[in-house]
Amino acid sequence: MIAMVAIANLQYTWTLFTVPLSAGLNAKLSDVQLAFTLFIMTQSWLVPVEGFLVDRLGARIVVAVGGLLVGLSWVGSGLAQSLRALYTWYVLGGVGVGAVYGACVGTVLKWFPDRRGLAAGLVVGAYGSGAVLTVLPIQRMIEHSGYRSTFITWGIVQGIVVTLLARLMVGPPSSWKPAGFQQAAAKVRERVHQSLVSYTPLQMLTSGTSYLMFLSSVLITFGGLVVTAQLKPIAAAYGLDKGVVILGVNALALALMLNLISTGTTRPFWGWLSDHIGRYTQRRET
Repeated sequence: MIAMVAIANLQYTWTLFTVPLSAGLNAKLSDVQLAFTLFIMTQSWLVPVEGFLVDRLGARIVVAVGGLLVGLSWVGSGLAQSLRALYTWYVLGGVGVGAVYGACVGTVLKWFPDRRGLAAGLVVGAYGSGAVLTVLPIQRMIEHSGYRSTFITWGIVQGIVVTLLARLMVGPPSSWKPAGFQQAAAKVRERVHQSLVSYTPLQMLTSGTSYLMFLSSVLITFGGLVVTAQLKPIAAAYGLDKGVVILGVNALALALMLNLISTGTTRPFWGWLSDHIGRYTQRRET
């Protein structure tokens, strides 16, 4: 969870850098935002590959490399003098975030097979809400020290934190099961049809259900990511990025923080609920 918090800024505070980056690189905002698009593509599409590497090399190595890439990404973005350089560094950040994300989720599911929904919800919730505490410091640092200094400082901090935490990232033995797992699983299956079959990666890729889940995830994340990336420009267009204070906090920062709080707290809840009512209807084989 702490490692996921440490990588959250690359996605969830990106919007704070967009307008300053546009001015600093003398580039159109749409061109700057392409860096975020490339980040999302590499962050998500490479996770299966990174998961494969976790199975072969272990989570510790993958997370350590991911932490290094996360740190280099923001340091490089702070030093970038062109859009091409910005794209390159943020793509590396996407690879790093995907590596840490995939390793953390995969590892926690191995440790808590009896509470997969809650465990995954807590970990991805940490990623979703991880930037809540850094929104204001990053926003103020950009205003007082500039976006370049902010990128470099936070890049160093985030990279060091994730790399150090990688040493603690250890999966359980392959045959490990928590105490009382079989009895608990039997009781759950009396009420909920889930975890009845364990599919291989190849079987998953030939299953229509996996592609339906992929499409559903794309559709529900699309809108959220668009807002996440464009919140600063939207606030600037309405004059809400500066001078408008609500509950003692700048309106832009408050909106971003509330968004992160809601996504971070609801993920564990829905994961917990899925453990009890099921994630899908399993058709039994005849």
